[in-house]
Amino acid sequence: MWDTFSNKYVRSSFKDSLRELQKSAREEAIRLGKSSRIARKYINDNYHDTVLEAERGGAEEEEEDEEDEE
Repeated sequence: MWDTFSNKYVRSSFKDSLRELQKSAREEAIRLGKSSRIARKYINDNYHDTVLEAERGGAEEEEEDEEDEE
């Protein structure tokens, strides 16, 4: 999975939408007495491209574990 907004070129193309999302997320978080991750993240341009890879055999291992429990 690729964190799209960690790329500054992609982030800049969504600049206005992202700012609105962050603003509404911040307001909602304040209303709920919580903290919003999207409101805190992507403020600066110091993010590296982030690529996440699935674990090897993740789904297969989970199915095997469920079968063992039965």
